Amino acid sequence: MMETMYGWLTCDLSRIVAQSLADYYFLSFSSKANTFVQCMRKLGTRLFSTFKAHPEYTTRIMKFRNCLLQLREVCLKSKFRIIKTIRAPMTETWETLQKIEGSKVLHLIRDPRPTIDSKRKSGMCSRKLGGVKQCSKKHCDRQVDDTIIRQNAAIKEPDRFGVVLYENIVTTPLKASKRMYKFAGLEFTKQVSDYVYNVTLGGDNTGCKVCQQGWQMGKSNSSTTSHVTAWQTNMKPLHIQLTQLACIDVMKTYGYEYFLAEDRS
Repeated sequence: MMETMYGWLTCDLSRIVAQSLADYYFLSFSSKANTFVQCMRKLGTRLFSTFKAHPEYTTRIMKFRNCLLQLREVCLKSKFRIIKTIRAPMTETWETLQKIEGSKVLHLIRDPRPTIDSKRKSGMCSRKLGGVKQCSKKHCDRQVDDTIIRQNAAIKEPDRFGVVLYENIVTTPLKASKRMYKFAGLEFTKQVSDYVYNVTLGGDNTGCKVCQQGWQMGKSNSSTTSHVTAWQTNMKPLHIQLTQLACIDVMKTYGYEYFLAEDRS
C-alpha cells in the first residue's frame, strides 16, 4: 500500500502493482488520462494473464510500458496530485507523508453504523467472518488505532493533518468543501463554489460523468440528507446495538450520538 501511494504521489509508476493499473475505471472519467485508458483498452484484458514464455508476452509488456509513459507524462504535468485510498493504514500513510515534502492527509471519518451496514450487505460481515459483532470490533479497533497515530503525528506537524466527517460533506457540501480547500492551500473560488453547489444541492447539472454513476448516493439535497440517516430504519436493531457497543469510543471521539433502536418485530 505504501509503495503504491508513494508511486502515485511522485509519478513513479514503477512502484505501483501492475494489476492495479489494469483497473482503470476511474481514470476513464479523466479527459487528461484518457490517452492511457485508450492505450490499455487496445491491449485488452489478457495482458497480465499471458504466460511469460508466450511469444506475445514481451511485445505486450513493451506496449504496456508505452501506456505507462503516457500516464506518467499526464501525472508530471499536474499541478496537484490527489489520491483517495480506502482502508489505508494510518501508519503507512504517515510514513509516506514523511518521504514527500509538502504532502498532507485528509482523514475521512464516517459514522460506523452505516459503514457496518454497507459491509454487511456486501458480504464482509458474514457469519463465517464473525458476523456483525466481530466485523464492528475489527473496523472500529482500526479506526481507533488510525486516530491515535494521526493525533500523535499531528502534535509534531499539525498543518499536515486534517479531519472531515462524511456526514458534513453530505449535509453541508459548500462549507465542508471550503474547509477542505483551505486545508489543502487552495483558493475556493466562485467557480469552484458554483460547481460544488450544482453537483450537490443543485441536482447535478454540471455534466460530471462520475457524479452520474448509479452507485452515487444521490443527486439532490433531500436524497443525500436522507442517505445519512437511512441506517436507522434499514439496520436491524440488534445490529445497531452490536455496532454501537463495539464502536462507542469512535462515536464519542467524533461526536456520533447513541441511537436507541426500537424493536421492530
